[in-house]
Amino acid sequence: MDMSRQMISVLFAALTFSTAALASDISQTEYDAIAERIKPVGDVYLAGSEPVKEEPTGPRDGAKVYGTFCIACHASGVNGA
Repeated sequence: MDMSRQMISVLFAALTFSTAALASDISQTEYDAIAERIKPVGDVYLAGSEPVKEEPTGPRDGAKVYGTFCIACHASGVNGA
């Protein structure tokens, strides 16, 4: 590989990693807001803890859940979603 290709490869790698580092750097306030927003569908159940009891509201359509909660991040690809 000649010197110019090596230089381009190194610059591309540096740009890629620096962009990824900047994109994943969010404040605690932003992190808390995201956690609160996805809490209804994004809570994690840990073995041994008491499961959350919710009253059933009837069948839920997967497309409606995705369109309400998931699409905000997954449609735009935020943080690799």
